[in-house]
Amino acid sequence: MLRKNFFLILTILLIITCVRSEAKDLIRSISDLNDPQYIIGTDESGPLHEATLETFPKAQYRYFSDKMNSYPALLNGKIDAIVLNRTEVDLDLRHGLEGVTMLPGTIGEPVKVAAGISRKSKIKDLKEKFNTFIIKLKADGTFDDMFKRWTKDENMTIPDDIKVPEKSDIHLTVGTTGLVMPFSFYIENELTGFDIELAKRFAEYLNAELEFTVYDFASAFMVGFSDKVDIALSNLYFTPERAESVNFSDTMYTVDIIVVVRDDRYAIDQDHKSLIKNFNGKRIAVVTGAIHNEIVQKTLPSSEILYFESVGDCIGAITSGKADAYAEDALVINDILKNNDKLTVAEGFLKNFDNALIFSKDPRGLELCSEFNEYLKTINSDGTLKKIQDIWFGDDESLKIPPEYESYPDINGTVKIAMSNELPPFEYVKDGKNLGYELDIIIRFCKAKGYKPVLNVGNFKSVIPSVVSGKSDVGIGCITVTPERMGSMKFSDPIHKGGARLLALKSSYEQIKTAEDTSDTSSGFIQGLRKSFERTFIREDRYKLFIEGITNTMIITVLSIIFGTLLGFALYMFCRGGNVIANLLTDFSIWLVKGTPIVVLLMILYYVVFGRIDIEGLWVAVIAFTMTFGSVFCIMLRVGAGAVTHGQTEAAYSLGFSDWETFFSVILPQAAVHFMPTYKVEVTNLIKATSVVGYIAVQDLTKMGDIVRSRTYEAFFPLIAVAVIYFIIAGILNFIINRIQARLTPSKRKPENILHGINLAEGGVEE
Repeated sequence: MLRKNFFLILTILLIITCVRSEAKDLIRSISDLNDPQYIIGTDESGPLHEATLETFPKAQYRYFSDKMNSYPALLNGKIDAIVLNRTEVDLDLRHGLEGVTMLPGTIGEPVKVAAGISRKSKIKDLKEKFNTFIIKLKADGTFDDMFKRWTKDENMTIPDDIKVPEKSDIHLTVGTTGLVMPFSFYIENELTGFDIELAKRFAEYLNAELEFTVYDFASAFMVGFSDKVDIALSNLYFTPERAESVNFSDTMYTVDIIVVVRDDRYAIDQDHKSLIKNFNGKRIAVVTGAIHNEIVQKTLPSSEILYFESVGDCIGAITSGKADAYAEDALVINDILKNNDKLTVAEGFLKNFDNALIFSKDPRGLELCSEFNEYLKTINSDGTLKKIQDIWFGDDESLKIPPEYESYPDINGTVKIAMSNELPPFEYVKDGKNLGYELDIIIRFCKAKGYKPVLNVGNFKSVIPSVVSGKSDVGIGCITVTPERMGSMKFSDPIHKGGARLLALKSSYEQIKTAEDTSDTSSGFIQGLRKSFERTFIREDRYKLFIEGITNTMIITVLSIIFGTLLGFALYMFCRGGNVIANLLTDFSIWLVKGTPIVVLLMILYYVVFGRIDIEGLWVAVIAFTMTFGSVFCIMLRVGAGAVTHGQTEAAYSLGFSDWETFFSVILPQAAVHFMPTYKVEVTNLIKATSVVGYIAVQDLTKMGDIVRSRTYEAFFPLIAVAVIYFIIAGILNFIINRIQARLTPSKRKPENILHGINLAEGGVEE
């Protein structure tokens, strides 16, 4: 039965994840969303909430405690848009978030971000010290360098030179969430981010011991009333209203408010999507080492991908009928079409993306990348970049002149450039000389900065290894920016907004246009499940997070069941004699505990009752759930014992049983038959209720699932994984209880066990 229910629930969950609601009107701009037909997701309070109400007064609203809860709602069609801050969304999109688009423009005023300072901190003048510290960081450029590294440069490492003492008279406790990339998040089970580095630098500044406490975001503002945390750092938004209850530091930085929609709802993108889906199940040629194979796998999951070494080989494959289409950048395809009238481009884009130059991540490469980005900003602002694009993306071949760089002087050293010469108009050969859009830009950069360019020409798949290995300083080749590549190389700012399209024979394309998509999507579904499983459990050893979460959840659950059962039993025995005062006190306590929501009870215990006691949140959770379970069990005992007729008690007394013997030998076994079904239900409810312990800094299973979601941007799979694990835990505990119940229920016991005591009383021998 358990097995059947497990697969039934799993099937339902998987179906739910695949269901997407019917699209409403397509969205072309932010202003379109100010309409009653649209539902906007936003914060429950604060500046994003206020900007939403002001910008979309006619729309409907749904409130979320954090973005990782709002993303799934957007992707499955429960809401039409989300109001978020630009810095976080930029990082989310660069690190694997799929299926959403950021609308052009901003709403409201830029949001001020500050630290929350506890008014009960034992560190004297903490707010003044933190403000002075921030002023110092900004004055020497460290703050700007940190912010740029974490939000722009993808250099997600905390420098090793930050010294924090292991022992000090000052103990600094920093509260954070661990869910907000790039400010506070986990990499390989290690808490990191801009706010984490800032906390370490502040601890160094104070010469203080440092301790981190991870909370749910909703609890972050409780630091103003608690001495358990000295300062909260987790991209906290300042508002005048919040400042009435939270002791904010001075503003550290500001962020823009933007709007995100599902990408298939954005009208501008939909104008580019048409018959691409008809290529699903076809043979698609790609150049080895390019990003187009991943794009094809996601867009056309049932297609067969054929790998070739060059553009020429891919074109040969489709002209000879070995492939049905060739995936490539739109500008490369446009150049191919100029010289081949047998080919055509399929309607629609597979995906839009950014192209950039790549640099090595050694000090030399990082310095060159920074110089190049500054140069790129200059030529973009003065119009030079637009002129270069007009030359190479235009049709006037007379303007496309190979750069003369051989005579450049070696003033500041050389720059070795890895490139292929087979991707017109980006890099190619004309009249025996190398030329192209990206080559033109990098040569101009070398001239402006006094570098002598040296070309390392090879095929496309050699460009990235050449840069990563250090053989070349910079790589060019219409290289697409991806989160995975960011881990091994440094990308410049984008130099071109690209888009992948499909090239096909005109004759075969006409047949494909009229064909139905009959491809089997099951393989794509299975492949997607495998990828989700790898990202959720395997990558960065994230299964360790789940193991820790399961352990904490089990500790809370099992101990609460044991102690709660003992507490409930003690309360019942305390009242069993009929003492009026004992019953009044017990009834009042049960009424108070059962009438208080568990989240409120947890926070009262943690921040108020045990506010000045050094006790871990896990043990506070055990105490809270012991109280609630004990209250319920006491009531269960009353009901179960009340179902046993008074004649049973009188019969036991007449046989010479004492009051205790009567209760344990006669009343309790019969009462257990009545209350065990309810007991089993309450155990299941207790397991589910533990999911809120993240409010008091406990890393339980649900919290770990949120942490993994914040890293993978998987909208549903971690949620399903957490649900399945909870189901398994509940199943195991219910199995144990079922075995206990079977031993207590006469109808389910073996006759020889029931008559065991009688046989002994009659002089039988115990075997």
